[in-house]
Order: sequence, then C-alpha cells, then structure tokens
Amino acid sequence: MYFAVLLVLRTLISETAGIDEADQLVVGQKLSWGYGPHAPLYTWLMFFFLRVFGSSEFSLTLLRECLLFGVYALTYLNARTLTRSHAAGILAAVALQFHPSIVWESQRELTHSIVASLMILCTLYSFLNLRPDRWLAWVGLGLFGGLSILSKYNAALFYLAVLIAALSLPTSCSLILSRRMAVSLALTIVVILPNLVWALNHRDLVLSLVYKFGIHESMPWPKAVAKGFTNWLIALLAHLAPLVLVLCAIFWKPIFLERRVSFHSDHERILGRAFFILFVLVVLTVLIGKVTQFKDRWLQPIFICSPIFLIALLRDCLDRVRLKFALTLGLIISVGMSVSASGRLFFTEKRGRRDVLNAPFRKFAADLKPSVENAGFILAGDYWLAGNLRLWFPEKRVFSPDLASPDPGAGTRWLIVWDATKRAEAPAPLRAFTSAFTPDKTDYIPHYLEETWRYHHSKKMKLGFYVLQKERAASEEAALLAWRSPNP
Repeated sequence: MYFAVLLVLRTLISETAGIDEADQLVVGQKLSWGYGPHAPLYTWLMFFFLRVFGSSEFSLTLLRECLLFGVYALTYLNARTLTRSHAAGILAAVALQFHPSIVWESQRELTHSIVASLMILCTLYSFLNLRPDRWLAWVGLGLFGGLSILSKYNAALFYLAVLIAALSLPTSCSLILSRRMAVSLALTIVVILPNLVWALNHRDLVLSLVYKFGIHESMPWPKAVAKGFTNWLIALLAHLAPLVLVLCAIFWKPIFLERRVSFHSDHERILGRAFFILFVLVVLTVLIGKVTQFKDRWLQPIFICSPIFLIALLRDCLDRVRLKFALTLGLIISVGMSVSASGRLFFTEKRGRRDVLNAPFRKFAADLKPSVENAGFILAGDYWLAGNLRLWFPEKRVFSPDLASPDPGAGTRWLIVWDATKRAEAPAPLRAFTSAFTPDKTDYIPHYLEETWRYHHSKKMKLGFYVLQKERAASEEAALLAWRSPNP
C-alpha cells in the first residue's frame, strides 16, 4: 500500500524525470553491455519497463517502487532467516524507515543504488541458505552476486567481504572451499564477463567519473589521508547515525544497562566481520589510493544489511512493547513520507526554491511536437533536458554534448533545443557541438517557448530551439569523426 501510494502521488504531481533518471534515459536509448562509468543493470531494467509500460514518469516510478518493495521484502526474509523470528523480520524491514538513504533519497533521486541494494539482499539470502544438498542456493549466490556487481560496481566489496568473513570461521570455511562454491563463483564470472570485456575496451568511458573520488596526486599524503578519513566519517554518520540512534532509543535499557547485545550464530559473526572488512577496505583506499571524497548514497548498497545485523544482535531484547513502539514510529514516518515525497513540490515557490521535478515538460512537448516530427533526432543542451525530451518523444533519438553524440545514421535534420531561461543564446558546448556538424557558416534564427513552472505563479522556464538541415551526408560523417577524435 505504501509503495502504491507513492507511485500514484509521484505520477499525478510530477511529469518530469529527475537528474539521475534523465541521465539513464539518454544513455539507455539502446541495449548495450555497458553504459560508461555506471553498471548497466538499472539501465537494462529501465529499457524494458519503458517498452512494456510506455514511456512516462509512471513507468520510471513503477520501476523504482517495485525495486524498493523488493528491498523491504528481502530485508524481512533475511532477518527472519537469520533469527528464526517473524517479529525480528518485521522490525528489520520497519527499521529501513529510520534509514535516510532508503526512506528519503531512494524516493527522491537514486537509481543504481536501489537495484544494487536489492541484488545484495538477494545475494545475502542465498548465502544464508547455503547447504551441501541445496544447489539452488549456490546457483542463487553466483547469479545474484554477479547481478549485484552489474548493479553498482562497489557492490563487489560486500560480496568479497562476506566470502572472506566466511573463510575466517572454521564452520563456514568448508562451504567456501567446496566445489559448489567454485560453481557459484564461475557463474558470477559468466554473469559479469560481457560487461567486463566491454569495460576493458572502453576504459576511457568507465574511468570518466574517477575525479569524483577526489584523488589528488599532488596533495601531500598526510593531508589527503586526513581529508579522506574525515569525509568518510561524515558520510558514514550521515548514513547510519539515524538508524543507530533510533534503535538505541528503543533498546536503551538492554544495550546500556543490561548489556544483552550478543551474537547468536556464525552467520551473525560473518556479517559482523564482513562490515569490519569493509572498513578495512575503505581505510586501504584512503591510505593507498588517497581517496578523499565519499558520498552517502555510495554507501547504501554495502550497508543495506545493517538493519538486519543490528536487529539480529538485539533479538533477545525484542518484546511486544518495543515492537509496537517501532511499528508506530515507522508508520508515522511512512505517512510523512507519503505526503512529503511528492507533496513538497507544491511548496517550492514558497520555500524560494526551484525543483527540477516542477519543470513544465508536458506543455513544452505539445509546443515542440510539430518541429520534433520533422526532425531526424534531437540535440539538447544538457542531459537533463535531453532525458526529459526523450521521455516525451520516445520515437526520436535524443543526444546531448555532455553524454552522447549522434550516430552518423541518425538523420540529417536536427532539432536543437536548450534552456534559454537565463541566456537567450545556445550554451557554448552546444554551439561547439553544432558547429562541428556544420562546416558552413549559415545563420539560424532561434525560436522561443516560455511556460510557468508547475505550482509556481510567476517563475517561468524558457526553451530556445531551431531546426538544422544537413544537405551532405558525407560532410556530416566527416564532421562527426572530427568531433570524436581526440585533440592533438
């Protein structure tokens, strides 16, 4: 019910794709083994959802809510399997509501992190059910382990940490060193191999966002390490502190006075050691790689199992009163989220803010439709604009200079569109890109559209556009090759 309400409200209130969704709409216009620096599984799922359910914000939100429903369901199943307690499973699922990255960021913007979280939970569920006589669990471990890596590359850290942690215990070491585990790992390799081969052949694209890690070779090592650890601690606290504080408030007596928190099984010890190994891996990236930047959303997949682990440790303290209190708090947060997740868009003007989800693309699409129908493809000023135009015109290929350039066979008549709200002329990257395809110096007269932002009274958004006609296909292909070739 919760996810259905969020789906309906988002679809009714907003008609616009967010930043991350727009990025995927541009890069995911065709199936490929890879899509630049991001793992491809979410893009594949989006590709099929848009074709099955139609190109709309409803389809994008449906995908999001289905994935999130799976995250909550798998959290319950994992916790119940680990603790043999239905109540503990319920509490672990409810505890996700105390997790800002899940309850807020996942509804607002995240894409790859959500599907990675789901695949990691599937991987953990398979691991918890490993038995010498259960081939299905071994197949599931290999399959979902590979899919988790295809969801988000840092998910490999959790997969690796769990296997190393299991090797450290005598009772589980025999499972990891068995022939069945070899089959599981082989299946993982088979799953990720096509994307791995693609990545090796497109290393420049895969590494294009390495700068986000804040690696500064010229920065003195002590300063880089200090900055890295500080930012890691900030990201970790932002990610886990609310969940830990709420659980401490609910279980304060058994935690601080009775000290009844303890391990109950080797599986719990494996999870605890896996988290410790993750900390060690992060420390090594800071010490050796001089990584200085960490973001909260990067941590979601590798710490999605934290509510399961914490509830398992606290299972002996769980009673009817504490469960009822946690359920009530979770219900309050759920109601608040149902109202604020999309309802906040009604009040952006009063808050003096501009949310991209308020952009009036339905009206723009109606105004642009005659020009779009006469164009072979659309070239937009940035990928957010390109992604939203792709959402409204799914039959047309849409490109932007910051993400993708047109294929030689995309057409010879282009529609050029840019955000002209602040500057009437096309942005410099778009002009440079367009001039690479137009060796002649023909001047084109731009046209403008202006619409009021949704739920605003006065604030307006303005688009500029014009149609560019190419007459010589050979010139187009030569210009494209010149654009894509590296600068001397």
